[in-house]
Amino acid sequence: MSDEHQGEGAPRYRRRMRVAALRQREECCYDEVVFLESARLYRLMKQYPAYRSMLQKLRKAQLDAIPVTIGLESVEGDIIVEVREEGSG
Repeated sequence: MSDEHQGEGAPRYRRRMRVAALRQREECCYDEVVFLESARLYRLMKQYPAYRSMLQKLRKAQLDAIPVTIGLESVEGDIIVEVREEGSG
């Protein structure tokens, strides 16, 4: 899959982490993602054109127990704007 930017706003910070849990929130405009390396809850916004692709990559990484690289808008940010699979670029 392409490594091009997938959300809104170019990622300014990237972090390699392993998915601990995905919490799909039907009533909300985002899903929550929990990573083993962080106590923070990260958000995957449903309005992003690549939402399904990013969610699929996160699910696969969780099932395969492999890390992904996520792109964030800032160091302190919690909104995921990019997901890269292990070994892709």
